[in-house]
Order: sequence, then structure tokens, then C-alpha cells
Amino acid sequence: MAPAKFALEQILTVPDALRARSATIASDEKLSTIGRHDEIRKSFGEAEVGGRLYRARRAVETMRAKVSERRAKLETTTTDKTDAAGAAIRVELRTMLRGMNAGARAQILFSENADPRFWEAALEAPDVASGINPTERKQILDAKIERFHPGEAAKIDEINEAVALVDAAYRISVYDTLSITGLPTDGRTNDLDSMIEGALGGRAENIKSEVASTFADFATT
Repeated sequence: MAPAKFALEQILTVPDALRARSATIASDEKLSTIGRHDEIRKSFGEAEVGGRLYRARRAVETMRAKVSERRAKLETTTTDKTDAAGAAIRVELRTMLRGMNAGARAQILFSENADPRFWEAALEAPDVASGINPTERKQILDAKIERFHPGEAAKIDEINEAVALVDAAYRISVYDTLSITGLPTDGRTNDLDSMIEGALGGRAENIKSEVASTFADFATT
């Protein structure tokens, strides 16, 4: 979790750095409002502001991808797709599930001793085939992970919470940045990201490489 903690600490410094810069620029009476905004936007090309915003966004994207990759490995099925008899049984199991009321279906799928064959039957086909919904699909996947990889679902939830914290700090910093630099605060973060990337120039690629290296082992253990 150390890389996530570092990313959080870094991004939290951006608004204060911008406010300090803004206060300095505001003391220059020769600058108009537009001139002050243009001047403060030069910080988009600096490591302490633009660099940290750009790094935080790349970090969040990378962490989410790593968590998804870890979860996908745990969700991998061992069902033999060439087993015609097994496939026929799973069709019957889906028919059974679809014909049950919600309570009975939940009992079959989520009881402590649930038969994993029902899970595989439900997961390999669209939700409508077994009568489940997207929330129940995720619950099945969580139950499957817990059954065959005890404790892993909790670990993934913990990692997701850390990622969400960094993401929230990034979004707050972006809002503050937009506000301080006179840009629209209507959620168009991609515009800001493009401006920062342009201001950083070749350093943006260096930051991407640095983030990829820093988070190479994130969520792998």
C-alpha cells in the first residue's frame, strides 16, 4: 500500500501550492484577471503542480487496472468447455434457477454450502438465463473467490478502499485547481489533463513510465 499512500500525500499538496502561487501573483497590480490566470496556469508545467496532478491520475488508473487484473485471475473458471454433458447439466441448472422465486434462488446460490456448479452455470451465461441480476452476479463472484481463495475478497476490498481514497483526493485537487486557475469547474477533467500533458511535454511520458514502474507489483500480493 506504500505507493498508494505516497500518491495520496503528493496530491494533497497541490491546492496549497496553487493558493500560495495565486497569492503571490495577485500582489502584482500590473496583471489583469486574465493575466493572473494565465500566469498561474504556467504551474501546469511544473513538477509540484502539473506533475503531481498528472502522476495522481495515472496512478489511480494504474491501480484500478492492477486490482481488476488480480480479481480477474481469481474469477477464472475451470469449467471444461469441451464437456458436452457438463454443458447440458449447466443449462438445466440455469433453467432451475430461472424458475425459482428470488428467495429460493438466493438460498441455492448464497447458502454456506452452496453448490459451485450453480455458480458456474449462472456465470457462464447472460443474467436473464438464470434469473439473476448484476448485483447477484457480483455476489456469486465474491462467494466463489471466498470459497476457493479465502480472504482474497477482503484484501481486494481493502485495496479498493485505498484506491478510492487517492481518487477522491485527486478529484478534490482537480476541482480546486480548476477554481484557482479560473477554469470551468463543471467536471471536464479531461480538458485539464490535456492542458497539463501539453505543459509537461516530454516529461509526461517520463511520469507514465515512473508510475508503471512504481506500481508494477501493486495488488499482486
